[in-house]
Amino acid sequence: ACPGSGKTEVVAAKVAKEIGSWKKNPGGLAVLSFANSATDELTIRVSKYLPHGQGMYPHFLGTFDSFIYKSIVSPLATELTGYLGEGGDASIRIIEPSANLGFRTKYSIASRGKINAHHYSFDLINETVVFETGKPELDKVLNSVTLKDWEFKHLLETKIRMLKGGFATYRDIECLAIDALSDDKYQHFVELFVKRFPLIIIDECQDLSEEQLTILEVLVNKGTKLHFVGDLHQAIYGFRDVDPAKVQQFVKENHFTNLPLTRNFRSCQNIVELCAKLTGRNDIVGNVSWLDPRCLVVQYDNCPTEL
Repeated sequence: ACPGSGKTEVVAAKVAKEIGSWKKNPGGLAVLSFANSATDELTIRVSKYLPHGQGMYPHFLGTFDSFIYKSIVSPLATELTGYLGEGGDASIRIIEPSANLGFRTKYSIASRGKINAHHYSFDLINETVVFETGKPELDKVLNSVTLKDWEFKHLLETKIRMLKGGFATYRDIECLAIDALSDDKYQHFVELFVKRFPLIIIDECQDLSEEQLTILEVLVNKGTKLHFVGDLHQAIYGFRDVDPAKVQQFVKENHFTNLPLTRNFRSCQNIVELCAKLTGRNDIVGNVSWLDPRCLVVQYDNCPTEL
């Protein structure tokens, strides 16, 4: 769906319609996006279509991160991390790179000093370590170095200590989710999970990372139905190595039906044509066609009230 095509409104109406006719209780649908602001906007629009007083349960509307954290990792947290919790609460605490945390390597890594456990994560797909220290120059150096076997092992041991302490980054949560979904001993859990969420709708699907696509691939193979909504020309999460081409490949390999929305109700044809030159996309129709220049310059001598 191109910009201004009304896709958020369509998704909201679609979700409300599915909820209104839902017959798969206690299972529910999941509607996922990638930012709290997008989720809040979608929630407001969905609520507009729902009957007064009807809640979302058993359905889930939230971010992709919160979904896999609450629905996949949390139920298995103790088994996946070894964290026993405190006072009966074994919830994992999510931390950002800027947090002050005491878990760090005992030895220098790549001759760059000791590294905090929440400043790196593991890329299970490419079998590498991704450093996110909050210092771009240091990250660039560390991510370009080929780690020695002992360094990789030491980083893994340090990460395990942090997980056993009940802490994790969002990337760690994705790794734990992939672990759980690919481990034979959790297959019964996965089968129950697919019954719990037989339909997942992804808004802004162009921002799906390779790890997230891997999670979805497992669920699809187990029977979950997916509905992607988005525009591959609008991917913004480049810092997370998001590649829209991989989303397109996923769509092709899973034989999605492609339903394009090519009418831009937000922008005039002049703007649409300019964007077409920049993106090589020529199938979008603008809202209004303005053939004459519409840019006016007004100048005043002393103050704006003269106008």
